[in-house]
Amino acid sequence: MSLDLVGVLRSAGLVVTATPGWAQRGVRGTPPAPVGVLNHHTASSSSERNPAPSVQLTIKGRSDLDGPLCHIVIGADGTSHIIAAGRANHAGRAKASGPNPAGDGNTLYLGVEWDYDGTHPPNSAQYNAAVRVNAVLLRHLGRPAEAARGHKETSTTGKWDPGYVDMDRFRADVARAMSGDTDMNLNDEFTDWAGTTKTVQGLFNDLDQRIAALHHVFLKPGAEPSRIPGDKNRTNLRDAIMDTTAKVVGAGGETPPQPVPPVPLPTPVPENQPTPEPAPVEPAPVEPVPEAPPAAQAPTDTPAPKPSRKPGRTVAAGGAAGAVGTVAVWIASLYGVQMPEPVAASIVLVLSAGMSYFVPDRQEAQQ
Repeated sequence: MSLDLVGVLRSAGLVVTATPGWAQRGVRGTPPAPVGVLNHHTASSSSERNPAPSVQLTIKGRSDLDGPLCHIVIGADGTSHIIAAGRANHAGRAKASGPNPAGDGNTLYLGVEWDYDGTHPPNSAQYNAAVRVNAVLLRHLGRPAEAARGHKETSTTGKWDPGYVDMDRFRADVARAMSGDTDMNLNDEFTDWAGTTKTVQGLFNDLDQRIAALHHVFLKPGAEPSRIPGDKNRTNLRDAIMDTTAKVVGAGGETPPQPVPPVPLPTPVPENQPTPEPAPVEPAPVEPVPEAPPAAQAPTDTPAPKPSRKPGRTVAAGGAAGAVGTVAVWIASLYGVQMPEPVAASIVLVLSAGMSYFVPDRQEAQQ
């Protein structure tokens, strides 16, 4: 039996690399009639820069064993390298395991090598790719998830691969993949907008840190110095923006309300005292007012200008500058740019003062 491994895996959306000559590659013997997938590790040290160092070894074989040594090699980056379509020397004699019978393992199984040394668990990209490869192959063969076995489960000579892999958990993950349950695991890896490889757990941790930073700066009392001149109390960013805006509004040309002078109270009149008669007031002489020359008749169709209820541009621009400066200082702190408090306060005040001086006031613009 010869499977179109490249077509089967690519149709499932897996990342596949076909090695030259894979479709004709195989060893002599009984053609494969697979009833399951057998998983191994290569015992080679793979890395991010060299994710699949064993590809050529599995093609050519070893001094004691002819190649091909498997059908598929899964690199540390999750790429599936297709090695052979025919019979491969990967299993030897196999004992019965799960739903699969005992017999010639090279006939009974498709061999999948995970390219890592086996002395530690495989990374999430490699593990998740192995889950999907097993699920796709078993679905194509019409076999259950239990037909996915590890070499340590079928070996008659004490093989222990794949190392640090719980095969019961692995088969449970394969079963979920075969049923269409594609829920993302916390250790699944992905590449973000900046090209950085992250796990789902890492993404949640980053979001949690940023939310905590937002809460600290915006809402925690005492997170920021007060922007009110002379006020030594500490506040938070929300109140700091309001303080800065209030300060700019006070300096933006608006006339503050004037205190109303107290009205003197009348002197009380003692009881049983006669009320003095008011002194007679002589009328002041009235001088004749000269007639003014007739003024030009103003046009009656021009309406009188209405006073604007909008705030002056100085006030609006200054308030916006204070708010933008405060937020800019906070954003810088999230990315590791720690500014001393006097420097941060100076940035906000300079922006506010600059907008107040260089943006003309509405009343000035009308003159």
